[in-house]
Amino acid sequence: GISKQKFTVTSLGLPPLPASEERLASGSLMLWAKWKIKTFTVTFMSDEEVHERVTVDWHQTTEGKLKLPDPVKEGYDFKGWTYKSGSAYSHTTQIDQNLTIYAKFEIKRYDVVFVIDNLDYKVQRVDHGTTLSDVVARIAGRPNDESLHRRLLGWYTDEYLTTQMKDREKVEGALRLY
Repeated sequence: GISKQKFTVTSLGLPPLPASEERLASGSLMLWAKWKIKTFTVTFMSDEEVHERVTVDWHQTTEGKLKLPDPVKEGYDFKGWTYKSGSAYSHTTQIDQNLTIYAKFEIKRYDVVFVIDNLDYKVQRVDHGTTLSDVVARIAGRPNDESLHRRLLGWYTDEYLTTQMKDREKVEGALRLY
């Protein structure tokens, strides 16, 4: 027989009769059900906003059905889709209920290399958006060379010391600071 869990009744009616037959009045009545396969909505969320909604038939998948590109978040890499629990969602999962799926992002990390006298002094691995002052605070003391009567005046993004990076500027990629 037909499994009713995958269908919904859309209407009830009398069976169609050939033009040559008539309905006879009797004590029982036969109705025919018109069935439609159930459909479900899979909602893909990205940072509390709907990225895309996909409607699929019962036990079908979302594979190849997303029309939009993967979501983008500044400073993060998109790592795939997950259930609310955090477990990975696969586009080959057969759908049998409405679902909400969430974008998983991982913050980008960069190396900040501090260069003194053409030598790498320290390397710090930091998250996207970390301020220079927060990166410098991780270094054990700001380098000074009192014996040569030099004092650190700041960090520069070029080896010619023409573009100084401000303490509140954010790291948005790998850096070499001089």
